[in-house]
Amino acid sequence: MTRTDHQAALEDLMADVDGELTPAQSAAVRAHVAGCRECREVEAKLRDVAGRLATWTIEEPPAGLKSPAAVRPMARLRRWLPIAAALVVATGAGTMWLASQRDSPVRAMPAAMGAAGDTVSPRSIAAKAVSESFVQVTPLLARTARLVLVVTGFDTARAEVERVVAAAEGFVGNLTISGDRGSPQSLRATLRVPGPALDATLAQLKRLGRVTIESRDAGDVTQQSADLDARLTNARTSEKRLNDILANRTGDVTDVLNVEREIARVRGDIEKMEATRRNLDRRITFATIQLEMVEEAKAELGLGDQSLSGRLRNAAVEGWNTALDSVFEAALFIAQVAPTMMLWGLALVIPYRMVRRRLAR
Repeated sequence: MTRTDHQAALEDLMADVDGELTPAQSAAVRAHVAGCRECREVEAKLRDVAGRLATWTIEEPPAGLKSPAAVRPMARLRRWLPIAAALVVATGAGTMWLASQRDSPVRAMPAAMGAAGDTVSPRSIAAKAVSESFVQVTPLLARTARLVLVVTGFDTARAEVERVVAAAEGFVGNLTISGDRGSPQSLRATLRVPGPALDATLAQLKRLGRVTIESRDAGDVTQQSADLDARLTNARTSEKRLNDILANRTGDVTDVLNVEREIARVRGDIEKMEATRRNLDRRITFATIQLEMVEEAKAELGLGDQSLSGRLRNAAVEGWNTALDSVFEAALFIAQVAPTMMLWGLALVIPYRMVRRRLAR
């Protein structure tokens, strides 16, 4: 989410001070004011004026004055003339202050013009700023997908993958190919394509072969992005204050060293958060596709009719292989059965000898 500076209009600040905004609008204005020094100064002035007005009291009239019911209309008008004059002066001063702020960074936005050259009222400009800047219509999503394909022509499919990614204005993050030529090969790749082009890219990749696995995920990182922006703003403000303290240092060497160490720590935190910010922006801008592509096993080619000598040689080789296999299997059988036979033999030898002795008597 990209935000421009000083999006809180003066009317929005005044409405927030008076408690006239909705909770969502007030939260948006407070989030901007928290990171904007100029808007905080303007808000402080508005709150000071509001506080003075809230504590402004009118003294009780003397007991000798007539009751309000007996005061003539012209007398009432004369009593309110000073207040009206003060309001006119205050309005004029406010108008002059707004005019002087047109070239100031506290300005909410430039003068807006309608489609046919008609000027738009300040109230409509403020409402449009709030609706477009503070209210986020769609969340920030980090989209990922996984696709496993079984293809027949591996080389052709690989070239087509690169063409599809290039057509979507994406890039291949990493790519690994395994398997020798002549045997089934496999490919693992991380593809990065613009988020809006994810569905179309997956549709084209699925045409390359048979899909065995397909999955998609969209993680909402809106809150994470807002929190990161707020932390960055606070860290940069702290760094500026520490630099000001260091520039106007009045303490001893130990205090100076402590401030420098704190500046180095804050600068390190800012660099880490900026790296996280860039990585998050890439995740939002580019969707990730984990692609696995496996070549379908090919049937072995027939060798045709062989000669008589070749057939005899193959038969002899096959016979020897069969004989060796049988000897090996027999050895495996003996090794497997022999321990059991020995145990049973030892278990039966004692009864056998006892029976034989009785029969001998």
